[in-house]
Amino acid sequence: MHATPNMRIEIDSLKLSARASRLLDAMRQRYAANSGRLLAVPEEADAWCDAALAAYRETAGQPACLRRARALAEFAEHGLVRILPDELVLGSQAFNPANRACPEKGRELAELGYANTGGHIVHNYRTLLIHGVSGLRARLATATRQFASRTDESAAFQLALAAFSRWILRHAEAARSICPERADSLARLAECPPGSFPEALQLLWFAHVFLHAENPSVAISFGRLDELLGPFLEADLERGRIRLDEALEWLVAFFVKSCEGEESQNAVLGGVDAVGQDVTNLVSYLALRAMDCARTFQPSLIVRLHEGTPAEFRQAAVALAASGGGNPGFMNDAAVIPGLQELGIPLARARDWSVIGCYEAAPTGDCYPSTVLGGMHLPELLNQTVAASSATEFPQFLAEFLDQVRGALQDHVLPACDSRWHHLCDHAPSPFGSLLMDGCAERLRFLESGAAPFNLGGINILGLGTVVDSLLAIQQHVFGSGALSLLELRKALADNLSDEALRQRLAATPGRFGTDGRASNALAEQVSHAIATMVL
Repeated sequence: MHATPNMRIEIDSLKLSARASRLLDAMRQRYAANSGRLLAVPEEADAWCDAALAAYRETAGQPACLRRARALAEFAEHGLVRILPDELVLGSQAFNPANRACPEKGRELAELGYANTGGHIVHNYRTLLIHGVSGLRARLATATRQFASRTDESAAFQLALAAFSRWILRHAEAARSICPERADSLARLAECPPGSFPEALQLLWFAHVFLHAENPSVAISFGRLDELLGPFLEADLERGRIRLDEALEWLVAFFVKSCEGEESQNAVLGGVDAVGQDVTNLVSYLALRAMDCARTFQPSLIVRLHEGTPAEFRQAAVALAASGGGNPGFMNDAAVIPGLQELGIPLARARDWSVIGCYEAAPTGDCYPSTVLGGMHLPELLNQTVAASSATEFPQFLAEFLDQVRGALQDHVLPACDSRWHHLCDHAPSPFGSLLMDGCAERLRFLESGAAPFNLGGINILGLGTVVDSLLAIQQHVFGSGALSLLELRKALADNLSDEALRQRLAATPGRFGTDGRASNALAEQVSHAIATMVL
Protein backbone atom coordinates (compact mmCIF):
# COMPACT_ATOMS: atom_id res chain seq x y z
CA MET A 1 0.00 0.00 0.00
CA HIS A 2 1.50 3.30 -1.09
CA ALA A 3 0.74 6.32 1.07
CA THR A 4 -2.01 8.37 -0.54
CA PRO A 5 -1.78 12.19 -0.44
CA ASN A 6 -4.36 12.26 2.36
CA MET A 7 -2.43 9.68 4.36
CA ARG A 8 0.81 11.64 3.93
CA ILE A 9 -0.91 14.79 5.14
CA GLU A 10 -2.23 12.87 8.16
CA ILE A 11 1.21 11.39 8.89
CA ASP A 12 2.87 14.81 8.63
CA SER A 13 0.39 16.21 11.17
CA LEU A 14 0.89 13.45 13.75
CA LYS A 15 2.23 14.49 17.15
CA LEU A 16 3.82 12.65 20.04
CA SER A 17 1.30 11.13 22.40
CA ALA A 18 1.56 11.85 26.12
CA ARG A 19 2.72 8.29 26.68
CA ALA A 20 5.42 8.51 24.01
CA SER A 21 6.61 11.80 25.49
CA ARG A 22 6.95 10.17 28.91
CA LEU A 23 8.90 7.27 27.42
CA LEU A 24 11.28 9.70 25.73
CA ASP A 25 11.74 11.76 28.89
CA ALA A 26 12.49 8.65 30.95
CA MET A 27 15.03 7.44 28.38
CA ARG A 28 16.79 10.81 28.29
CA GLN A 29 16.97 10.90 32.08
CA ARG A 30 18.55 7.43 32.14
CA TYR A 31 20.94 8.48 29.39
CA ALA A 32 22.00 11.62 31.28
CA ALA A 33 22.47 9.65 34.50
CA ASN A 34 24.95 7.38 32.69
CA SER A 35 27.29 10.23 31.69
CA GLY A 36 25.84 10.57 28.23
CA ARG A 37 26.27 6.95 27.14
CA LEU A 38 23.54 4.44 27.92
CA LEU A 39 25.26 1.13 27.29
CA ALA A 40 24.52 -1.27 30.14
CA VAL A 41 22.44 -1.41 33.31
CA PRO A 42 24.71 -3.09 35.89
CA GLU A 43 22.02 -5.35 37.36
CA GLU A 44 21.04 -6.64 33.92
CA ALA A 45 24.66 -7.11 32.86
CA ASP A 46 25.34 -9.03 36.08
CA ALA A 47 22.35 -11.30 35.47
CA TRP A 48 23.53 -12.05 31.92
CA CYS A 49 27.05 -12.82 33.11
CA ASP A 50 25.80 -15.04 35.92
CA ALA A 51 23.64 -17.01 33.48
CA ALA A 52 26.50 -17.46 31.02
CA LEU A 53 28.92 -18.43 33.79
CA ALA A 54 26.51 -20.99 35.23
CA ALA A 55 26.13 -22.58 31.78
CA TYR A 56 29.84 -22.64 30.99
CA ARG A 57 30.88 -23.96 34.40
CA GLU A 58 28.45 -26.87 34.07
CA THR A 59 29.23 -27.75 30.44
CA ALA A 60 33.03 -27.92 30.46
CA GLY A 61 34.20 -30.31 27.77
CA GLN A 62 30.98 -30.23 25.76
CA PRO A 63 30.83 -28.94 22.16
CA ALA A 64 30.77 -25.13 21.90
CA CYS A 65 27.35 -25.10 20.22
CA LEU A 66 25.76 -26.89 23.18
CA ARG A 67 27.47 -24.63 25.69
CA ARG A 68 26.23 -21.50 23.95
CA ALA A 69 22.69 -22.87 23.64
CA ARG A 70 22.78 -23.72 27.34
CA ALA A 71 23.86 -20.14 28.09
CA LEU A 72 20.78 -18.91 26.22
CA ALA A 73 18.59 -21.27 28.24
CA GLU A 74 20.07 -19.93 31.48
CA PHE A 75 19.51 -16.36 30.32
CA ALA A 76 15.92 -17.14 29.32
CA GLU A 77 15.24 -18.50 32.80
CA HIS A 78 17.28 -16.11 34.96
CA GLY A 79 17.90 -12.93 32.97
CA LEU A 80 16.15 -9.92 34.45
CA VAL A 81 12.65 -9.26 33.13
CA ARG A 82 11.48 -5.76 33.98
CA ILE A 83 8.52 -3.78 32.68
CA LEU A 84 8.99 -0.05 33.17
CA PRO A 85 6.11 2.46 33.41
CA ASP A 86 4.41 3.29 30.10
CA GLU A 87 6.39 0.67 28.16
CA LEU A 88 4.72 -0.64 25.02
CA VAL A 89 7.61 -2.67 23.58
CA LEU A 90 8.79 -5.11 26.25
CA GLY A 91 12.20 -6.71 26.70
CA SER A 92 15.48 -5.02 27.59
CA GLN A 93 18.88 -5.24 25.97
CA ALA A 94 20.46 -3.01 28.62
CA PHE A 95 22.64 -5.98 29.65
CA ASN A 96 24.74 -5.30 26.56
CA PRO A 97 27.75 -5.33 26.34
CA ALA A 98 27.56 -7.54 29.42
CA ASN A 99 30.92 -9.30 29.34
CA ARG A 100 32.63 -5.92 29.05
CA ALA A 101 30.40 -4.19 31.61
CA CYS A 102 31.43 -6.84 34.15
CA PRO A 103 35.15 -7.26 33.36
CA GLU A 104 36.02 -9.80 36.08
CA LYS A 105 33.15 -12.09 35.10
CA GLY A 106 34.00 -11.48 31.45
CA ARG A 107 37.56 -12.68 32.05
CA GLU A 108 36.33 -15.85 33.75
CA LEU A 109 33.98 -16.49 30.86
CA ALA A 110 36.84 -16.15 28.40
CA GLU A 111 38.96 -18.55 30.45
CA LEU A 112 36.08 -21.05 30.35
CA GLY A 113 36.07 -20.85 26.55
CA TYR A 114 33.34 -18.28 25.86
CA ALA A 115 33.71 -16.00 22.85
CA ASN A 116 31.33 -13.73 21.02
CA THR A 117 31.26 -12.38 17.51
CA GLY A 118 31.61 -8.72 16.58
CA GLY A 119 28.05 -8.29 15.36
CA HIS A 120 27.86 -6.29 12.11
CA ILE A 121 25.10 -8.42 10.68
CA VAL A 122 21.42 -8.40 9.75
CA HIS A 123 19.35 -11.53 10.31
CA ASN A 124 16.26 -12.90 8.63
CA TYR A 125 13.54 -11.40 10.79
CA ARG A 126 11.15 -11.79 7.86
CA THR A 127 10.91 -15.58 8.26
CA LEU A 128 10.22 -15.25 11.97
CA LEU A 129 7.45 -12.69 11.43
CA ILE A 130 5.79 -14.80 8.73
CA HIS A 131 6.07 -18.25 10.31
CA GLY A 132 6.61 -17.62 14.02
CA VAL A 133 8.45 -19.84 16.48
CA SER A 134 6.33 -22.85 15.51
CA GLY A 135 7.41 -22.43 11.88
CA LEU A 136 11.06 -22.40 12.87
CA ARG A 137 10.49 -25.51 14.97
CA ALA A 138 8.92 -27.31 11.99
CA ARG A 139 11.92 -26.37 9.85
CA LEU A 140 14.24 -27.80 12.50
CA ALA A 141 12.26 -31.04 12.65
CA THR A 142 12.66 -31.53 8.91
CA ALA A 143 16.41 -30.84 9.06
CA THR A 144 16.85 -33.20 12.03
CA ARG A 145 15.27 -36.04 10.05
CA GLN A 146 17.39 -35.25 7.00
CA PHE A 147 20.70 -34.91 8.89
CA ALA A 148 20.22 -37.44 11.67
CA SER A 149 23.94 -37.74 12.41
CA ARG A 150 24.27 -34.08 13.45
CA THR A 151 22.92 -34.68 16.93
CA ASP A 152 24.88 -31.97 18.74
CA GLU A 153 23.91 -29.34 16.21
CA SER A 154 20.26 -30.38 16.28
CA ALA A 155 20.20 -30.30 20.08
CA ALA A 156 21.79 -26.82 20.14
CA PHE A 157 19.27 -25.42 17.66
CA GLN A 158 16.32 -26.90 19.52
CA LEU A 159 17.55 -25.71 22.92
CA ALA A 160 18.13 -22.18 21.61
CA LEU A 161 14.64 -22.01 20.10
CA ALA A 162 13.05 -23.37 23.26
CA ALA A 163 14.97 -20.76 25.26
CA PHE A 164 13.65 -17.98 23.04
CA SER A 165 10.08 -19.21 23.53
CA ARG A 166 10.60 -19.45 27.30
CA TRP A 167 12.01 -15.92 27.45
CA ILE A 168 8.91 -14.56 25.70
CA LEU A 169 6.67 -16.47 28.10
CA ARG A 170 8.46 -14.95 31.09
CA HIS A 171 7.50 -11.51 29.76
CA ALA A 172 3.91 -12.68 29.38
CA GLU A 173 3.97 -13.91 32.97
CA ALA A 174 5.39 -10.59 34.20
CA ALA A 175 2.75 -8.69 32.23
CA ARG A 176 -0.18 -10.46 33.90
CA SER A 177 0.07 -8.31 37.01
CA ILE A 178 1.27 -5.09 35.37
CA CYS A 179 -0.49 -4.86 31.99
CA PRO A 180 -2.80 -7.91 31.90
CA GLU A 181 -4.36 -6.84 28.62
CA ARG A 182 -1.02 -7.65 26.94
CA ALA A 183 -0.36 -11.03 28.57
CA ASP A 184 -2.31 -13.26 26.17
CA SER A 185 -0.88 -11.52 23.12
CA LEU A 186 2.66 -11.97 24.43
CA ALA A 187 2.06 -15.62 25.27
CA ARG A 188 0.86 -16.31 21.73
CA LEU A 189 4.12 -14.89 20.35
CA ALA A 190 5.99 -17.65 22.13
CA GLU A 191 4.66 -19.98 19.41
CA CYS A 192 2.58 -18.21 16.79
CA PRO A 193 3.41 -15.60 14.14
CA PRO A 194 2.25 -12.06 14.93
CA GLY A 195 -1.28 -11.13 13.95
CA SER A 196 -1.00 -7.35 14.10
CA PHE A 197 1.41 -4.44 13.67
CA PRO A 198 2.09 -4.12 17.43
CA GLU A 199 2.70 -7.87 17.72
CA ALA A 200 5.08 -7.78 14.75
CA LEU A 201 7.07 -4.95 16.33
CA GLN A 202 7.14 -6.83 19.64
CA LEU A 203 8.32 -10.14 18.16
CA LEU A 204 10.94 -8.32 16.08
CA TRP A 205 12.25 -6.69 19.25
CA PHE A 206 12.22 -9.94 21.24
CA ALA A 207 14.34 -11.60 18.55
CA HIS A 208 16.67 -8.61 18.36
CA VAL A 209 17.32 -8.68 22.10
CA PHE A 210 17.83 -12.45 22.12
CA LEU A 211 20.42 -12.14 19.37
CA HIS A 212 22.30 -9.77 21.69
CA ALA A 213 21.93 -12.24 24.55
CA GLU A 214 23.69 -14.79 22.36
CA ASN A 215 26.35 -12.34 21.17
CA PRO A 216 26.69 -9.22 23.33
CA SER A 217 28.02 -6.85 20.70
CA VAL A 218 27.14 -3.91 18.51
CA ALA A 219 25.87 -3.38 14.97
CA ILE A 220 23.19 -6.06 14.87
CA SER A 221 20.79 -4.29 12.56
CA PHE A 222 17.06 -4.47 11.84
CA GLY A 223 17.25 -4.66 8.08
CA ARG A 224 14.44 -3.36 5.87
CA LEU A 225 12.09 -2.10 8.54
CA ASP A 226 9.34 -0.84 6.24
CA GLU A 227 9.26 -4.01 4.18
CA LEU A 228 9.09 -6.12 7.37
CA LEU A 229 6.31 -4.14 9.03
CA GLY A 230 4.39 -2.59 6.13
CA PRO A 231 2.07 -5.56 5.48
CA PHE A 232 1.09 -5.74 9.16
CA LEU A 233 0.26 -2.04 9.38
CA GLU A 234 -1.70 -2.11 6.14
CA ALA A 235 -3.76 -5.12 7.28
CA ASP A 236 -4.51 -3.45 10.63
CA LEU A 237 -5.58 -0.20 8.98
CA GLU A 238 -7.83 -1.98 6.49
CA ARG A 239 -9.57 -3.85 9.32
CA GLY A 240 -9.81 -0.79 11.56
CA ARG A 241 -7.65 -2.37 14.28
CA ILE A 242 -5.25 0.56 14.58
CA ARG A 243 -5.06 4.27 13.80
CA LEU A 244 -2.03 6.00 12.33
CA ASP A 245 -1.43 7.92 15.56
CA GLU A 246 -1.39 4.64 17.50
CA ALA A 247 1.05 3.14 15.01
CA LEU A 248 3.28 6.20 15.43
CA GLU A 249 3.23 5.71 19.20
CA TRP A 250 4.38 2.11 18.78
CA LEU A 251 7.20 3.11 16.43
CA VAL A 252 8.40 5.80 18.82
CA ALA A 253 8.33 3.25 21.66
CA PHE A 254 10.39 0.92 19.44
CA PHE A 255 12.91 3.69 18.75
CA VAL A 256 13.20 4.42 22.48
CA LYS A 257 13.93 0.76 23.20
CA SER A 258 16.60 0.82 20.51
CA CYS A 259 18.56 3.32 22.60
CA GLU A 260 19.26 0.65 25.21
CA GLY A 261 22.63 -1.01 25.25
CA GLU A 262 23.51 -0.80 21.56
CA GLU A 263 24.76 1.43 18.80
CA SER A 264 24.92 1.16 15.02
CA GLN A 265 21.53 -0.53 14.69
CA ASN A 266 20.53 0.35 11.18
CA ALA A 267 16.98 0.33 9.89
CA VAL A 268 16.61 0.66 6.12
CA LEU A 269 13.70 2.39 4.38
CA GLY A 270 12.82 2.31 0.71
CA GLY A 271 14.69 0.63 -2.13
CA VAL A 272 13.54 -2.06 -4.53
CA ASP A 273 12.38 -5.66 -4.40
CA ALA A 274 13.89 -8.67 -6.16
CA VAL A 275 12.49 -7.59 -9.54
CA GLY A 276 13.46 -3.93 -9.17
CA GLN A 277 10.12 -2.45 -8.10
CA ASP A 278 9.94 0.28 -5.45
CA VAL A 279 8.92 -0.99 -1.98
CA THR A 280 8.14 2.32 -0.28
CA ASN A 281 5.02 1.95 1.89
CA LEU A 282 3.22 3.56 4.81
CA VAL A 283 5.85 2.46 7.33
CA SER A 284 8.50 4.24 5.25
CA TYR A 285 6.78 7.58 5.85
CA LEU A 286 5.69 6.76 9.39
CA ALA A 287 9.26 5.88 10.43
CA LEU A 288 10.50 9.25 9.17
CA ARG A 289 7.75 10.96 11.14
CA ALA A 290 8.53 8.93 14.27
CA MET A 291 12.17 9.96 14.07
CA ASP A 292 11.21 13.59 13.44
CA CYS A 293 9.08 13.53 16.59
CA ALA A 294 11.38 11.49 18.81
CA ARG A 295 14.91 12.50 17.70
CA THR A 296 16.41 9.36 19.24
CA PHE A 297 20.02 8.42 18.48
CA GLN A 298 18.95 4.89 17.57
CA PRO A 299 18.09 3.29 15.27
CA SER A 300 20.19 4.76 12.48
CA LEU A 301 17.75 5.24 9.62
CA ILE A 302 19.06 4.71 6.09
CA VAL A 303 17.02 5.71 3.04
CA ARG A 304 17.75 3.74 -0.11
CA LEU A 305 17.47 5.91 -3.21
CA HIS A 306 16.89 4.71 -6.76
CA GLU A 307 15.36 6.05 -9.95
CA GLY A 308 11.87 5.01 -8.89
CA THR A 309 11.97 6.47 -5.37
CA PRO A 310 8.75 8.49 -4.95
CA ALA A 311 9.55 12.20 -5.03
CA GLU A 312 7.44 12.86 -1.94
CA PHE A 313 9.33 10.20 0.07
CA ARG A 314 12.70 11.59 -1.01
CA GLN A 315 11.56 15.10 -0.06
CA ALA A 316 10.37 13.93 3.36
CA ALA A 317 13.70 12.23 4.01
CA VAL A 318 15.71 15.25 2.88
CA ALA A 319 13.60 17.54 5.07
CA LEU A 320 14.28 15.34 8.11
CA ALA A 321 18.02 15.24 7.35
CA ALA A 322 18.09 19.03 6.92
CA SER A 323 16.56 19.50 10.37
CA GLY A 324 19.89 18.53 11.93
CA GLY A 325 19.04 15.44 13.94
CA GLY A 326 21.52 13.16 12.18
CA ASN A 327 18.86 10.98 10.51
CA PRO A 328 18.42 9.63 7.95
CA GLY A 329 21.49 8.67 5.97
CA PHE A 330 21.24 8.11 2.23
CA MET A 331 22.66 5.33 0.06
CA ASN A 332 22.18 4.70 -3.62
CA ASP A 333 20.96 1.44 -5.13
CA ALA A 334 22.79 2.34 -8.34
CA ALA A 335 26.12 2.12 -6.49
CA VAL A 336 25.47 -0.61 -3.93
CA ILE A 337 23.71 -3.25 -6.04
CA PRO A 338 26.44 -3.49 -8.72
CA GLY A 339 29.05 -3.55 -5.95
CA LEU A 340 27.42 -6.57 -4.35
CA GLN A 341 27.12 -8.23 -7.75
CA GLU A 342 30.89 -7.86 -8.17
CA LEU A 343 31.24 -10.09 -5.11
CA GLY A 344 29.27 -12.85 -6.85
CA ILE A 345 25.88 -12.09 -5.33
CA PRO A 346 23.02 -12.62 -7.84
CA LEU A 347 21.02 -9.56 -8.87
CA ALA A 348 17.81 -10.55 -7.05
CA ARG A 349 19.70 -11.01 -3.78
CA ALA A 350 21.87 -7.94 -4.31
CA ARG A 351 18.67 -5.88 -4.57
CA ASP A 352 17.63 -7.08 -1.11
CA TRP A 353 20.41 -5.31 0.75
CA SER A 354 20.50 -3.71 4.17
CA VAL A 355 23.04 -1.61 6.04
CA ILE A 356 25.02 -3.02 8.95
CA GLY A 357 27.59 -1.35 11.16
CA CYS A 358 28.41 2.23 10.19
CA TYR A 359 27.53 2.08 6.50
CA GLU A 360 28.34 -1.40 5.16
CA ALA A 361 25.85 -3.04 2.80
CA ALA A 362 25.06 -6.75 2.76
CA PRO A 363 22.27 -9.04 1.55
CA THR A 364 19.47 -9.33 4.10
CA GLY A 365 19.10 -12.54 6.05
CA ASP A 366 21.34 -14.90 4.06
CA CYS A 367 24.82 -13.43 4.45
CA TYR A 368 27.59 -13.62 7.04
CA PRO A 369 29.22 -10.25 6.21
CA SER A 370 32.15 -10.12 8.68
CA THR A 371 32.73 -6.52 7.63
CA VAL A 372 35.18 -5.86 10.46
CA LEU A 373 36.93 -9.22 10.37
CA GLY A 374 40.26 -7.41 10.10
CA GLY A 375 41.63 -3.91 9.87
CA MET A 376 44.63 -1.69 9.47
CA HIS A 377 45.52 1.81 10.59
CA LEU A 378 46.73 3.82 7.60
CA PRO A 379 48.43 6.65 9.55
CA GLU A 380 50.69 4.09 11.27
CA LEU A 381 51.70 2.69 7.89
CA LEU A 382 52.37 6.21 6.59
CA ASN A 383 54.65 6.88 9.57
CA GLN A 384 56.54 3.70 8.75
CA THR A 385 56.88 4.87 5.16
CA VAL A 386 58.32 8.23 6.23
CA ALA A 387 60.78 6.44 8.51
CA ALA A 388 62.08 4.20 5.72
CA SER A 389 61.65 6.24 2.52
CA SER A 390 64.43 7.56 0.35
CA ALA A 391 62.07 8.89 -2.33
CA THR A 392 63.05 11.95 -4.32
CA GLU A 393 59.65 12.46 -5.96
CA PHE A 394 56.12 12.25 -4.59
CA PRO A 395 54.86 9.48 -6.95
CA GLN A 396 57.73 7.30 -5.70
CA PHE A 397 56.85 8.10 -2.09
CA LEU A 398 53.17 7.30 -2.68
CA ALA A 399 54.13 3.98 -4.29
CA GLU A 400 56.26 3.16 -1.25
CA PHE A 401 53.33 3.90 1.04
CA LEU A 402 51.03 1.63 -0.95
CA ASP A 403 53.72 -1.07 -0.79
CA GLN A 404 53.64 -0.73 3.00
CA VAL A 405 49.88 -1.20 2.91
CA ARG A 406 50.15 -4.24 0.66
CA GLY A 407 52.79 -5.80 2.89
CA ALA A 408 50.70 -5.21 6.03
CA LEU A 409 47.65 -6.72 4.36
CA GLN A 410 49.46 -9.84 3.18
CA ASP A 411 51.74 -10.43 6.16
CA HIS A 412 49.52 -9.45 9.07
CA VAL A 413 45.91 -8.57 8.30
CA LEU A 414 44.83 -11.53 6.17
CA PRO A 415 46.46 -14.16 8.43
CA ALA A 416 44.77 -12.48 11.41
CA CYS A 417 41.41 -12.59 9.56
CA ASP A 418 41.86 -16.30 8.91
CA SER A 419 42.73 -16.93 12.54
CA ARG A 420 39.77 -14.86 13.72
CA TRP A 421 37.28 -16.73 11.56
CA HIS A 422 38.57 -20.12 12.73
CA HIS A 423 38.35 -18.91 16.33
CA LEU A 424 34.71 -17.88 15.87
CA CYS A 425 33.89 -21.19 14.18
CA ASP A 426 35.43 -23.15 17.05
CA HIS A 427 34.27 -21.05 20.01
CA ALA A 428 31.32 -18.85 18.99
CA PRO A 429 28.77 -20.85 16.98
CA SER A 430 25.42 -19.07 17.13
CA PRO A 431 22.49 -21.50 17.26
CA PHE A 432 19.85 -18.78 17.64
CA GLY A 433 21.45 -16.40 15.15
CA SER A 434 21.78 -19.29 12.69
CA LEU A 435 18.07 -20.08 13.09
CA LEU A 436 17.40 -16.59 11.73
CA MET A 437 19.68 -16.93 8.73
CA ASP A 438 18.75 -18.71 5.53
CA GLY A 439 20.82 -21.77 4.69
CA CYS A 440 21.85 -22.64 8.24
CA ALA A 441 19.10 -24.39 10.19
CA GLU A 442 18.03 -26.23 7.03
CA ARG A 443 21.40 -28.03 7.11
CA LEU A 444 21.98 -27.93 10.88
CA ARG A 445 25.07 -25.79 10.35
CA PHE A 446 26.12 -22.55 12.00
CA LEU A 447 26.80 -19.13 10.59
CA GLU A 448 30.37 -19.09 11.82
CA SER A 449 31.25 -22.20 9.82
CA GLY A 450 30.23 -20.52 6.57
CA ALA A 451 26.76 -22.06 6.33
CA ALA A 452 25.04 -18.94 4.97
CA PRO A 453 24.76 -18.71 1.16
CA PHE A 454 27.01 -15.64 1.08
CA ASN A 455 30.12 -15.24 3.21
CA LEU A 456 32.18 -12.08 3.03
CA GLY A 457 35.23 -10.74 4.84
CA GLY A 458 35.72 -7.03 5.37
CA ILE A 459 38.93 -5.13 6.07
CA ASN A 460 38.32 -2.04 8.19
CA ILE A 461 40.48 0.71 6.67
CA LEU A 462 41.05 3.30 9.39
CA GLY A 463 42.32 6.84 8.96
CA LEU A 464 41.76 7.50 5.25
CA GLY A 465 41.02 11.19 5.80
CA THR A 466 44.06 11.63 8.04
CA VAL A 467 46.28 9.88 5.50
CA VAL A 468 44.97 12.00 2.63
CA ASP A 469 45.66 15.20 4.60
CA SER A 470 49.12 13.93 5.52
CA LEU A 471 49.95 12.90 1.97
CA LEU A 472 48.75 16.30 0.75
CA ALA A 473 51.05 18.05 3.23
CA ILE A 474 53.99 15.85 2.21
CA GLN A 475 53.23 16.44 -1.47
CA GLN A 476 53.16 20.21 -1.02
CA HIS A 477 55.78 20.90 1.67
CA VAL A 478 58.35 18.14 1.03
CA PHE A 479 58.16 17.36 -2.68
CA GLY A 480 56.53 20.60 -3.82
CA SER A 481 57.99 23.74 -2.26
CA GLY A 482 60.90 21.88 -0.68
CA ALA A 483 60.39 23.91 2.51
CA LEU A 484 60.76 20.68 4.50
CA SER A 485 63.05 17.77 3.73
CA LEU A 486 62.03 14.18 4.21
CA LEU A 487 64.76 13.84 6.84
CA GLU A 488 63.42 16.86 8.73
CA LEU A 489 59.90 15.43 8.61
CA ARG A 490 61.19 12.09 9.88
CA LYS A 491 62.88 13.77 12.84
CA ALA A 492 59.80 15.88 13.56
CA LEU A 493 57.56 12.82 13.62
CA ALA A 494 60.02 10.96 15.86
CA ASP A 495 59.64 13.92 18.25
CA ASN A 496 55.83 13.71 17.99
CA LEU A 497 55.68 17.04 16.11
CA SER A 498 56.64 18.97 19.24
CA ASP A 499 57.55 21.97 17.06
CA GLU A 500 54.20 23.73 17.31
CA ALA A 501 54.92 26.16 14.48
CA LEU A 502 55.70 23.28 12.13
CA ARG A 503 52.63 21.33 13.28
CA GLN A 504 50.36 24.29 12.60
CA ARG A 505 51.97 24.91 9.19
CA LEU A 506 51.35 21.30 8.15
CA ALA A 507 47.82 21.33 9.57
CA ALA A 508 47.02 24.51 7.62
CA THR A 509 47.82 22.94 4.25
CA PRO A 510 45.10 24.25 1.92
CA GLY A 511 42.64 22.00 0.11
CA ARG A 512 42.39 19.34 2.80
CA PHE A 513 40.17 16.26 2.61
CA GLY A 514 36.50 17.23 2.71
CA THR A 515 36.93 20.70 1.21
CA ASP A 516 36.45 19.40 -2.36
CA GLY A 517 40.04 20.31 -3.19
CA ARG A 518 41.19 18.85 -6.48
CA ALA A 519 44.48 17.48 -5.13
CA SER A 520 42.97 15.88 -2.01
CA ASN A 521 40.10 14.41 -4.04
CA ALA A 522 42.60 12.85 -6.42
CA LEU A 523 44.65 11.42 -3.56
CA ALA A 524 41.56 10.03 -1.84
CA GLU A 525 40.43 8.37 -5.05
CA GLN A 526 43.87 6.97 -5.84
CA VAL A 527 44.55 5.61 -2.34
CA SER A 528 41.09 4.16 -1.73
CA HIS A 529 40.96 2.55 -5.17
CA ALA A 530 44.42 1.02 -4.74
CA ILE A 531 43.59 -0.40 -1.31
CA ALA A 532 40.18 -1.68 -2.40
CA THR A 533 41.84 -3.47 -5.31
CA MET A 534 44.36 -5.08 -2.95
CA VAL A 535 41.63 -6.27 -0.59
CA LEU A 536 39.42 -7.67 -3.34
